[in-house]
Amino acid sequence: MVLVSAAPAVRLAASASYCAAKAGLADLVSKLAHDYRAYGIRVNAVLPGSMSNRLESLDPPLADRPLPLTEETKTSPWEVARGIRYFVSDESRWVTGTLLTVDGGATSGGDETPVG
Repeated sequence: MVLVSAAPAVRLAASASYCAAKAGLADLVSKLAHDYRAYGIRVNAVLPGSMSNRLESLDPPLADRPLPLTEETKTSPWEVARGIRYFVSDESRWVTGTLLTVDGGATSGGDETPVG
């Protein structure tokens, strides 16, 4: 099971109700992972940063070149999809209860653009 919540910086920049809902999803991951581990069910979450609302192409961007990680760079839907793909693949078969922040390092410092 893969839940999608929001990166900590996004949560802090939003309203109290948005923050509570997204933080609740993130906290739910470890509880569900614990409760369903014995059944072989893995539970993880992807936490995107500020999302781009434009999908430039239906083809994923080439992975052979670096992405600029600037304050203006928004999280691409493709990068979130790659995190989800990792969690549903056999590559993560021993991973459960994990929160994967996909925000290009925005959580490591700097300001987040407030959400709506």
